Amino acid sequence: MSLCSPFRSQLPDFALTSASSRQALHGYAVPALRLTLALAPTVPPVIRMRMKTITAAALRIKRLCHYQPFDKPERLARMFTEGTIYFSRPRDFNDPWDCRPCFSKSGLKDPEHYERTVRWFVDCGRKNTSLPEAEHLRREQELRSNPKLVEWMIDQTTSEMEQAIPNQYRVYCLSTHPDSTLMWSHYADSCKGICLEFSAQNELFCRALQVEYVGGYPLFSVSATDDDANLQPLLTKSEVWAVNAD
Repeated sequence: MSLCSPFRSQLPDFALTSASSRQALHGYAVPALRLTLALAPTVPPVIRMRMKTITAAALRIKRLCHYQPFDKPERLARMFTEGTIYFSRPRDFNDPWDCRPCFSKSGLKDPEHYERTVRWFVDCGRKNTSLPEAEHLRREQELRSNPKLVEWMIDQTTSEMEQAIPNQYRVYCLSTHPDSTLMWSHYADSCKGICLEFSAQNELFCRALQVEYVGGYPLFSVSATDDDANLQPLLTKSEVWAVNAD
């Protein structure tokens, strides 16, 4: 599951402090699934997947667990005394493809898809640059007449997103299973760490989003525009990690 939220890049860690998180903290438990926290996505739209995001509330999940080593007791103390939760950097995950979207170029031969892609790049250019309108129109015309340039820009978007997501997002991984020997072994310092259990019946954890596990590495559409598409790069993992039950 995952809630996703960008934060200020200069901060070394993303900390979430709220009354709801204090009320949610329940105590120690056993292994957990994955949850990503997303509050206000700012990364450009990135995907079109078959699944719509599913929250913990929709699944009627009552408890969520988080495995961790007992290596930073001061952070654990702050969780209980201040209701502060620390989120992980996506680049530190053990899955090398986690939170790294790859955008597809295969649909560009479809005129409608090509036009949507051109419009997406044109709109991004207008929003993010202060060029004269004549220059925007020139670039738009060049994109419409140069498929190779569009393909290159899609590849550049993939590369830039790979850098942007780790810089703008932090993730808190949760599980519904407090009794997984594998999770204890992988994420709780070879069974020497701890597992925290949180109530999901509050405004924070009820918004946790479910992770989707797929057999092959998915390709996303750069021109996707719905809110669900914005989050899917953060919610899609290889099926080999399905044991995590995120």
